Amino acid sequence: MPFEAKLDENNRWVVLSKIVPWEEFARLYYKNFKSNRGAPTKDARLVLGVIIIKHIMKTDDRGVIEMIQENPYMQYFLGLEAFTYEQVMTPSLLVSIRKRIDLDVFESLTDDLIRKGLKLKYFFVIQHLLEQQESMYKKKSHQVEDRIVSIHQPHVRPIVRGKAKAKTEFGAKINISLLDGYARVDHFDWDAFNEGQDLQAQVERFRKLTGKYPELVQMDKIYLTRENRRFLKEKRIRYTGEPLGRKPVKEIKSRYQKRKERREAAERNQVEGKFGQGKRGYGLNDIRARLATTSNSWIGAIIFVMNLIRHIRDIPLPNFISLLLNMMKPRNINIYPFRPQMKLCA
Repeated sequence: MPFEAKLDENNRWVVLSKIVPWEEFARLYYKNFKSNRGAPTKDARLVLGVIIIKHIMKTDDRGVIEMIQENPYMQYFLGLEAFTYEQVMTPSLLVSIRKRIDLDVFESLTDDLIRKGLKLKYFFVIQHLLEQQESMYKKKSHQVEDRIVSIHQPHVRPIVRGKAKAKTEFGAKINISLLDGYARVDHFDWDAFNEGQDLQAQVERFRKLTGKYPELVQMDKIYLTRENRRFLKEKRIRYTGEPLGRKPVKEIKSRYQKRKERREAAERNQVEGKFGQGKRGYGLNDIRARLATTSNSWIGAIIFVMNLIRHIRDIPLPNFISLLLNMMKPRNINIYPFRPQMKLCA
């Protein structure tokens, strides 16, 4: 029974047969045979294929030969031209084969896989980068969707911020909310996004954690959309920010009301301060992970550590002093109490 017109191309053994470095193994395997003794009894592809199947299927020498005898996909993987009911080799022959293949052979094959993997990775990235550059050249534009700015980190995107110091920034964009000084990451993305779209989800996340809606939401102007205002009004939640429409006739407010409004508006700056704390104190602007997933973990760890330090304030002072004394070696130190702080900023 010939294989070509009968097998599924998506079968794992068919797919795997296309990526195994057969030729490199054959070169290394045949070097172990002396020229004056003739050719080896078994083809190099068949030898390596049997070893691979054995370890993928987690079976013994006799079991792998029986599996191959029953499975046309495995026989195709070994390089046979047609299905056969005969054993491809005796199980005892595997012992002799292992004596001829040492660790250096498999290390050389691993090096070959790494070289090919790196070439494939950069090939597809560079190919996509070339398509983007050609598209911008033909359209006489400087913008393209999901623009690649780093071959080594193709997931990184340029994010236009419009700041005087750096008009364009590179890296992940995160949206956080503060609850009593604790930072929570509500949105993490490598592409630019509008933070105002996250407000309702942030409020609902607050309710899920505390069991009730916040009394006050302190937010930036970008959150003050009509939809968000309507949502907050339905939930009877106060928020900071100018009302829509004409400014009302100047209302006479007490000194206390004015001071309260200024304080509530200023407290929103704690969000920017939290980013500053992360950058200056914990390297939030110096993420050295190369992969998107590991960068995600790195950033999450920094936010958690900042929350851990914040949590120290909630420990009663006598317990905190006892904890410090147990953690530190005996020496002369001064202990300064933390002021209690109970604020919400979302």
